[in-house]
Amino acid sequence: MTKKYRKVEGPPVSQIFIDSISHGVGSPDLECGYCGRIHYCLNYYKNTDDGLMNFAELEKEKNPEGVVLHYDYDCVTGKKINGVMFVAECECNG
Repeated sequence: MTKKYRKVEGPPVSQIFIDSISHGVGSPDLECGYCGRIHYCLNYYKNTDDGLMNFAELEKEKNPEGVVLHYDYDCVTGKKINGVMFVAECECNG
C-alpha cells in the first residue's frame, strides 16, 4: 500500500506563515513532521559526500511523493510547533 502525502496546490498560505518558521533549525536533510516528507539539500551533499547525494537521489526514485530534493540549497529550515517539526515551504503547507 502506497502512503498518501498531504499536499495543497499553490504557494504557501501566507508570507506570515513562512516568516514565522524561517528562524529555527537548519539541516541538509529534514523530515516534515506534519506530512512525513523528507527534504534533502543536494548542494550540501555535493560539496561533502557524493555517496549521500546518490542516496538522496535513489530515495527520490523509490518514493517520488515522499522525498523532496532541493538542488540549490545547503539546508532547509524548520521549526517545532506544538512538538511537530514543520519544514519551511514544504508542499503540504502544514
